[in-house]
Amino acid sequence: MKNLLKCIIVLAIVMLWFNDSPKADSFLSAGDVAGISVGTATLSFSGYYLRRYDTTRTAKISTTLPMDNAMMKLIGGSFYPGKTNFLDNHFGSAVTPVSGAVILTIANLSHINHQKSKFYFQDLFLYTSGIIATKGVTDLTKGFFTRPRPYIASVPMEMRTSKDFITDRSSFFSGHTSGAFFAVSYLNMRIRSIMRSEMSSQGYRDYRWISPTLLYSWATFVGMSRIHAYKHYFSDILFGAAAGYLMAELFYSFGKSEELNMGNSEVSQMIIQLNFSF
Repeated sequence: MKNLLKCIIVLAIVMLWFNDSPKADSFLSAGDVAGISVGTATLSFSGYYLRRYDTTRTAKISTTLPMDNAMMKLIGGSFYPGKTNFLDNHFGSAVTPVSGAVILTIANLSHINHQKSKFYFQDLFLYTSGIIATKGVTDLTKGFFTRPRPYIASVPMEMRTSKDFITDRSSFFSGHTSGAFFAVSYLNMRIRSIMRSEMSSQGYRDYRWISPTLLYSWATFVGMSRIHAYKHYFSDILFGAAAGYLMAELFYSFGKSEELNMGNSEVSQMIIQLNFSF
């Protein structure tokens, strides 16, 4: 987390430098950069401390929904101590955001209509800030609701002697899922923007399904892997996905002014016409 915050600071400095250039009319202002940076850092630190403030307090969500139990049996199967999968670790929570940043960078730098480096830095700044802010919102929610993870309820009472069974109340909602859905949602919006500006309207209509299908399929797989590992209920996945998507919409909207200025009036008109498309 400290390294991510350092990344935000570096990107903010770069953003402010580009903001001084004469062609920065559609770029984030210095006030925007400062406000986003402060808001992101506040969410991050608040979530970090609330989640760790008192892990033994009474959980505000301790019951399950019928859907939770049914999906746990369908996807999770039989439980056994130590059940896990390849995404059930810190690497698993980072793989989608990091991969999304790489793909976003490649997409922006290969875009023939990009204006030097400013859109690349703006996108990377908003994407990285959004990832950290989403983590902060997730931690705030986990710290407030302190819902026990499913594997705790699945372990026989006589085996609940480990400290983890007392303190691991981080079920609601899934951080893997919120991070994954933020990454794919932001990336999908940028890819569609590039497709609209580089393809004909017919070409865009023919191929617009590829990006959301591939990206959201992967994010859904990430969420289902958390149920399989008995680390989250289905309701945790749903709320995590919604939180990630809404945070992506928010942070992407901060830089939307440049999107409308990337192409000519015909492109801008097409963006308006397709705004409510898939």
